[in-house]
Amino acid sequence: MSAWAPLEPGDPAEVGPFQVLARLGAGGMGRVFLARSAAGRWVAVKTIRPEFAAVGEFRRRFAHEAQAARRVSGVFTASVVDSDPVALFPWIATAYVPAPSLRHLVRECGPQPARTVMWLGAGIAEALQSIHAVGVVHRDLKPSNILLDEQGPRVIDFGVVHAEGTYVSTGGTAAIGTPGFMSPEQAYGNVPVTTASDVYALGLTLIQLAQGEAPVPVHTAVDLDEPLRGIVELCLRRDPGLRPSPAEVIRMLADEVDLVAHDNARGWLDAKAWDLVRAFRDAPMPAMPQTRTQAVPPPPKVPPGMQAPGTLRRVAPRHVPAPPEPSSKRYGAARAYAPPQTAADQATIAPYDHACRLMQDGHANDALEAFQHANQVAVQTFGPWHAYAVCSLLGAVHATGVLGWAAAARDQAASAARGAYHALGADHPFTLLVRGEHVHWLGNAGDAAGAAEAASVLAGDYVRTMGAVAPDTFSVRGEWAMWVGRSGDAERAVRHFEHLVVDCRTALGEDATVTLDAKNAFAHWVGVTGDVARAAHLYGLLCGEAEARYGVNSPYAAGIRARLESWTAPA
Repeated sequence: MSAWAPLEPGDPAEVGPFQVLARLGAGGMGRVFLARSAAGRWVAVKTIRPEFAAVGEFRRRFAHEAQAARRVSGVFTASVVDSDPVALFPWIATAYVPAPSLRHLVRECGPQPARTVMWLGAGIAEALQSIHAVGVVHRDLKPSNILLDEQGPRVIDFGVVHAEGTYVSTGGTAAIGTPGFMSPEQAYGNVPVTTASDVYALGLTLIQLAQGEAPVPVHTAVDLDEPLRGIVELCLRRDPGLRPSPAEVIRMLADEVDLVAHDNARGWLDAKAWDLVRAFRDAPMPAMPQTRTQAVPPPPKVPPGMQAPGTLRRVAPRHVPAPPEPSSKRYGAARAYAPPQTAADQATIAPYDHACRLMQDGHANDALEAFQHANQVAVQTFGPWHAYAVCSLLGAVHATGVLGWAAAARDQAASAARGAYHALGADHPFTLLVRGEHVHWLGNAGDAAGAAEAASVLAGDYVRTMGAVAPDTFSVRGEWAMWVGRSGDAERAVRHFEHLVVDCRTALGEDATVTLDAKNAFAHWVGVTGDVARAAHLYGLLCGEAEARYGVNSPYAAGIRARLESWTAPA
C-alpha cells in the first residue's frame, strides 16, 4: 500500500529545485506531488491552483504564511523545506512522511478505541503547541491533514496557516478552512481567528476518530463515552475564550490514560491499524525516470463556461430552499410598545391577542377578521395611531398578504405609511413599523430590487433613530440583505449578512433570536452562492445553537434541521 499515484498527463516534471516523481493528492487549494531534491531527499510539494495564483493578495498572504510555517518545529509536524510565492504557480515543499492520514486510518480500520483516540489527541495537541508557540494558527486541522507514523501523529499542510489574529474573510464570501471542521467564529467569518479555533477542530477530529466519518457534520460529543466526552465538550465550547489550551488538553488526557505506557504507535493500535502504518512505511518509492520528457505546463486557458480566475466554481444542490426571513412580526409588537396596565387596556388588547394567536396558528382567514375587529375596538377606545390600533392594522395587512393578495397588502401598507408620516412624523417608531411592512409586501409582490432599495433607506433611518445596536435595527438590516439576495445579488447578500452576524453577536450575544436569524440567513445565502459545503457546516453549527436555545423539539430547531438536510441532500 502506498500514498502515491503515478503522474498524469500535464503534471510538471519539476517544481522549483525538486524533481516530481508521483502524485500524492489534490484538494481545494491545489495539487500535491511527491518529489526529490538534488541530494535525494523526499519532499511533498504543494502547487497552488491557477485561479488563486492569479490573485495578487493571495500571493502576498501565501508568502507571509509560508515564512511563518518555516518557524514551526518538525518534531510533531512535517517541517517546511522551501517555498516560492512568486513562481508561475506558487508552491510550498515539506518533508515527506510515508504514513497514512487519520482519515485513511478511520476509513480502512473503522472507529478507534477510546484509549487510542486519547493518545492520538495528546499527540495532535503537542503538534498544536509547537505550531502556536511561534504565533501560527493552522486553521485547517482535520483527520486528512494529520499523518500517523510509528512515533505518533504528525500535523501537515501548512499551505493555509495564518499568523494569529488575521481574519478569515476573503472578499466577504469565503472562509479559509474546511467546512465540517471550522470553529463557529471561523465559519461565520470576518472576526479574528485565534489558536482556540484549532482546539475546536481538534475536538471535531477526536469525534471522527471515535465514531467514524459522518455524512452530516457532527458538532456535539453527546454520543461519546466518558471521560472522552467531557474533554471534547470543553474543546467544542462556543466561546473561544472558554476552550482549553493544547497544554490543558494534554493534561486532561494524561489524567485518564498513561500516555507514555508504550514507546511507539504499536502499543496503541490494534493489529489492523498497525499493519496499515507499516504498509505505508515499507511501500516502495517511485523509480527515477531515465529521461525527463515533461515540462512545467503553460498557464491553462479558461475553457468556455468556466468562471474567471479568482472565483471558485462549486456545484449547488438541485433544490434550493426559500430564503429564511426574520422571525419578528411587526403586528406582534403592541405589547412591547404599550404594555396593558388599565382595565381599558386589557379590554382593548384582548381581541388583538386573539388575532395574533390565530395568525401564529396558521388561520389567516380568521386572523384577518379578528385583526379588523381589534383595529375597530382600538380606534374607538384610543384613536387611530395608538399602538393597539397600529399593530392590529399591520396584522390585517399581513394576513391579507399571507392569503395571497400581496399587491393589495403592499398598497394597504403604502397608504398606512403615508397616514403615519403625516399624523406622527417621519421618525416615529410606528411610522418605521408601517414602512417595514410596506417593504415586505413590495418585495413579495414581485419588486425585489425595489424592496432592497426601500429597505436600505429604512435601515439607515433605524440606525439614526433607534441606534446601531437596537434589535429592530438588526432585523431591518437582515431584511435589507435578504431582498438584496432575492433581487439576484447573492454575493452581496452574503457580505451584508457576514457583517450583520458579527454585529449581532457583539451587541446581543450568540443565542439572541435576531443573532440566530442572521446566522440562518447567512448560511442560506452562502449556499446560494454555490459554497454548499460551507452552508452545510454553518447549519450544523446552528442546529446545536437552536436546540440549546429553544429545545430539540421546538419548531425553530426543526426548521434549522430541515435546512441542514436541504443543503446536505445529494444534488
